[in-house]
Amino acid sequence: MSNALLPKNSTKLEKALDKQTRRIDALPVTFDRLINPDSCPVSFLSWLAWSRRVEYWDADWPVILKRGVIKGARDFNAQRGTKSTLTQAMENIGLGHSLLAWHELSPKGKPYTFTVKITSGRISVQQQQEIYTALDSVKSARDQFSIDASVVNTVDFTIAGACRTGSVIYLSTP
Repeated sequence: MSNALLPKNSTKLEKALDKQTRRIDALPVTFDRLINPDSCPVSFLSWLAWSRRVEYWDADWPVILKRGVIKGARDFNAQRGTKSTLTQAMENIGLGHSLLAWHELSPKGKPYTFTVKITSGRISVQQQQEIYTALDSVKSARDQFSIDASVVNTVDFTIAGACRTGSVIYLSTP
């Protein structure tokens, strides 16, 4: 503390803050690297995404996709609720799809609704939940949507039966 710029009458709090902030220079990552999606360490990408308002994030995404989503966050948020952002959210999931607005359906649907048709075959229940989560985070508040897909759910079940044998005796009173 001998090289501190604090005056001699500094409080304990000021001295403690001075001591803690000196450790910032010892950090292995500089601030400018932390806020750049290209140079940010992988372990900090989720925090950078949070700071850029990335609403849907999957920890299992490849690093290249994570960095790309962070880079595009500003433009994405500027267009939130449009068909292009809904399409981008579906492309991040990686399923073949088409989006149909209410006026493109036959017969026409209710206003402010849209349908997501999955064209890549069957999807699992987990993928269906991912679609709901991703689209819910980017659609406008007034929009409602449905998913048109074949959902596969594998369940093990057992069929069992039982039988009882014996005689039936009816008693009556006079």
